[in-house]
Parts: sequence; structure tokens; C-alpha cells
Amino acid sequence: MKAMIPEGSIVQPGAGRVIAGLGALAKVSAGTFDGRVFMFEGTIEPGAFIPPHTHTHEDEVSMVLSGAMTVDVGGQLWTAEPGALVVKPRGVHHSMWNHTDVPTRVLEVFTPGRLEPYFDALGELFSARGVEEVERQRAIIELHTKYGIIYHPELVSEVVAADGRRPHLVVPEGS
Repeated sequence: MKAMIPEGSIVQPGAGRVIAGLGALAKVSAGTFDGRVFMFEGTIEPGAFIPPHTHTHEDEVSMVLSGAMTVDVGGQLWTAEPGALVVKPRGVHHSMWNHTDVPTRVLEVFTPGRLEPYFDALGELFSARGVEEVERQRAIIELHTKYGIIYHPELVSEVVAADGRRPHLVVPEGS
């Protein structure tokens, strides 16, 4: 894979490739730097919860652009506000929860950039019509397995206990 931007460039606000079904924009494609990094901008809606999970192949950093969210990284709970960087090394479980009443915008950075096709496929599964929910969930589990993402349902209560509100579950990553 050869770098697609040999002389540099700028990605303007609002620009990027739409990741259908996730309401996200791919800002730096994995092909840009020979697969070494992938970046996207996404929105975590109020009450949305990305459950505890572990990446076995990628390191991840989230930058909060606006809004705020509760994050759990390896069992440590924090509130991340605009400008905060949430560092999530591979092999360490993490989750994110928009505990507020306003959308939270984040910039997600993955290295290496192997997860770009994962997010495309996940978005397709979320937006697919005429698919039974059991079939959709089975396909999502297979996708997670293919990309080395391990979910930890036994850890959900630890994160929810940090705030009295009940999140609704979301099963992508945005994280």
C-alpha cells in the first residue's frame, strides 16, 4: 500500500469520506500512510454507550472536540471534556458513554489503521434494511471476531454505576 498523499494536504472541517450507517467521517484513510493510521470524526449521541471492549491489534486515541463523555480505560473512570485525549492502548479494555444531554463529537485515531474496513462493514450492518435483529447481531459478533475486538459485557455495570442514568447500548466502536 503506497501513501496516497505524497506531498501533504489539509482536511477541512466537515470534509471526509462518509462512513454510512455510523454518521461519521473518515478524515485520514488507512491508505494515506501505508496503513499505519486511520482517523475518523464521529458523534456520540446523548445517552449512547459504547460497551467495554478490547482491541487486540490497535492502539486508539480519542480527542473530545465538543461535549463531554464518561470513559473507562482499564477500570479507571474519567470525564473527558473538550480538548481531552483519551489514550487506549491495545489489550486494555475501554468504553465510552455520553452521559450528557448534548451530542459529543470525537476524533478517533487508530494505529495501525486496519479498522477502516471494520467501520465500513459495521455501518452497513447498522443501516441494512430487512435484516432480522438476531441475524444482524450475529454478523456484528463475527465482524468483531474478524478484527480482534473482544467485548466484555461483565464490565458494563462498573461503568453504569458511575452515573445514575441508564445508557442505551450501542455496539459500534467510535472507540
